[in-house]
Amino acid sequence: MRPQRPIWMSESIYASMPESLTMREARVAGWTLASTLIDPQQVNKRELFALYRQRWHVELDLRSIKNVMQMDLLRCKSPEMVEKEIAAHLVGYNLVRAVMAQAASLSAVLPRQLSFKTALQILNAFEQNLRCCPRGRLASRHAFVLGGIAQARLPNRPGRVEPRVVKRRPKPRALLTKPRQALQKGLRRKQQSIQKQIDQGLR
Repeated sequence: MRPQRPIWMSESIYASMPESLTMREARVAGWTLASTLIDPQQVNKRELFALYRQRWHVELDLRSIKNVMQMDLLRCKSPEMVEKEIAAHLVGYNLVRAVMAQAASLSAVLPRQLSFKTALQILNAFEQNLRCCPRGRLASRHAFVLGGIAQARLPNRPGRVEPRVVKRRPKPRALLTKPRQALQKGLRRKQQSIQKQIDQGLR
């Protein structure tokens, strides 16, 4: 049964949720998998287990959004603007993935075999070139960009595991815990006090 609506969820989104879900339970290699792919003729247990082993792609996608697209720190101040900021990042992410899908289709590879980071770097590098390109040459330059993205292939890494630790070393600077303007005001006040002491000493 559908649980109660969380505080953060709007009524319209809650109303669009189904009243119930039909789940399928499958036991494979000591694992119990639950899935909405309920037809065993369409997806058997082995295929379901192979799909489950690809779950780490989700974490890589989140890493691409947060680290590669620099959404790990949200810069807007109001909840409304934060929602728009997240939406803008997701639109940009999907646009890059769409271009990667085009490149993969032309090169007969899977989109998952291409590097998201390299694709984004190529698009950023050619942004101005494509923007100012004459219309008659746009198709050839677009094909050139797709060819470059198609070359950015990832190695085959089945069964990949990663430790859940943070590699980034802490910086010596303190964290910004107050509004920047308030800290700037305090620094200016301190500068004025020091300057006043200097002026008094020179008299």
